[in-house]
Amino acid sequence: MKKSIKIKSTKSSVKWLSRNVKDKFSKLAKQNNYRSRAAYKLDGINQKYKILKGAKIVLDIGSAPGSWLQYVKRNTNSKTKVIGVDLKKIMAIQDVITFESDFTSGELWEELNAVLKDNKCDVILSDMAQNTSGTRSLNHINIMNLAESVFDFSQKFLAKNCHMAIKLFEGNKNKEF
Repeated sequence: MKKSIKIKSTKSSVKWLSRNVKDKFSKLAKQNNYRSRAAYKLDGINQKYKILKGAKIVLDIGSAPGSWLQYVKRNTNSKTKVIGVDLKKIMAIQDVITFESDFTSGELWEELNAVLKDNKCDVILSDMAQNTSGTRSLNHINIMNLAESVFDFSQKFLAKNCHMAIKLFEGNKNKEF
């Protein structure tokens, strides 16, 4: 007799599944072969601010699973260099350079310098966030720490007068940033 394994779903995973099955952007992402609905968040930003217009080098930090990389590749010139960095492995995307690394690592910085060949990025993107804790104020502090790290990183790799888009959670430190 076979034993069956019962996997208990958490309340949050059931909510997530329910929300994403019905969600318009999740459906669109599936129809358009994007890896996640987040591509439409970047689409909204790009439609409003035209951050990808004329970009020669775009770097996405925290890019797994890769929907922002897919969006950038589809919405820029074929000569645009698109680079992704994440702690998690990013499945290959044609003509996109990816690194499985911590973006604060000196080793990565050396590899990026080799790829960029003394050029700087026209756009740096970051939609990354740590797992949320359930405590708004702690989540805000964590996302602000990440944002500050991305900002520090951009001082080295972002060209002057170019674009950076970073995910933030609402909180009292947003104005300071």
